[in-house]
Amino acid sequence: MNHIRFYFIIIYSATIVLGCSQNKETARAYFTIDPKDRKVSVPIYLNDSIPANFTFDTGGQLVLDSAFNANHPSILKHLRISPDTIPTGSGWSKSRVHGLFFKNIYQKLKIGNSLVNYTSMTVFNYKKNSNNPSGDEGVFNIPPEDSVNVWELNFDYNYLEVHNADGFKMPENTLIYPLLGPKNIPRYYVELPLKIQDSDGDTLSIAKKLFCIDLGMPWDIALNTINPEFGFFEKRTDAVWTKFLDSYTKHYKVKCTLSDNFSMDSLRIYTYKYYNYPYPSYTIGLNFLKRFNVFFDMKNRRLGLQPVKHFQRVINPLHPRYYFNIQKNTTGKYIITDVANYKENYFKTAGLRKGDEVIKINDMPIQSVTPIIFNKFLRKDIMVFDLKREGDLQKITVKINHNEKHGD
Repeated sequence: MNHIRFYFIIIYSATIVLGCSQNKETARAYFTIDPKDRKVSVPIYLNDSIPANFTFDTGGQLVLDSAFNANHPSILKHLRISPDTIPTGSGWSKSRVHGLFFKNIYQKLKIGNSLVNYTSMTVFNYKKNSNNPSGDEGVFNIPPEDSVNVWELNFDYNYLEVHNADGFKMPENTLIYPLLGPKNIPRYYVELPLKIQDSDGDTLSIAKKLFCIDLGMPWDIALNTINPEFGFFEKRTDAVWTKFLDSYTKHYKVKCTLSDNFSMDSLRIYTYKYYNYPYPSYTIGLNFLKRFNVFFDMKNRRLGLQPVKHFQRVINPLHPRYYFNIQKNTTGKYIITDVANYKENYFKTAGLRKGDEVIKINDMPIQSVTPIIFNKFLRKDIMVFDLKREGDLQKITVKINHNEKHGD
């Protein structure tokens, strides 16, 4: 009898431990990050019954892809409110599409074993508009009405967990900063005491700047053209130029110290000339946040950053370099409007200049050279340009470097 009781105690104890472990696991929604679009993709349930993968974006809103919505008509069936038609899209794209905006609704997402309510939602062609390789069916964020939870974004083990703030304690070694900005707006801001040192040893302090937290942006830190630090980096010639929209962005590798005690040796500062209204001059994104386990304490309006054991940058291996830009002017001529100023740019060293009129590339009239054809030319060994410069016809041959390292 004693033996039976002993075995029962062991089995009962094991059941309790296993049950706790399973409950802990189901509280976590494990995410993936596709390098091609560098988004945090989380498995969720919509209205506690419809499974899907959604992008978690701290700086966005609840979005449903229109095709996903069409395949699940029950999602909107219970809504008795007529939607507004609004222009919508990504904050990092100039393109806009029409979307249906529902407000004063009750929409529920199950994240792990937590149910989260949303009172507004936009439906539009999300997959097409955002060039969505991961195939996510929508986007969700921290509801602006949330005042009871702590949202943990854990990059040590790649999971998202929603905790009740009552009794929650930040882990040891967590740096804590106030969450700023108006409540009831799905965008969060923080002041970060950062000191930066570039490759020449020049230093820059951006300690009292207001950073927008945007997980949907892949970069570490992005600077707008309207902030005073922009010129500190733009004067440098050691930038890496990559394509962005119909132009380019440049990034600079720097050393950085946060709060005088946490060092980041490979931080990247990105500058871009497209003013991304209504974002502020300073934005922190995925590859900054990935250095920490991130805690959004919505009850106490504070941000916790706990340094991770091993930081691994997410790089899009296909992100191409930027060399030069051609635009058709008002008279129908195709003019080189700028040429990237870095020593590895073999188009610049071969002799292409800003202001050149392009007549042909590889004997093909410039009017017929589509982006697809130009990319095919890049796979050849040479590219030949027929130009007109200050009235004179010229021919410039560019040797293509097939060993050039791409990626961002």
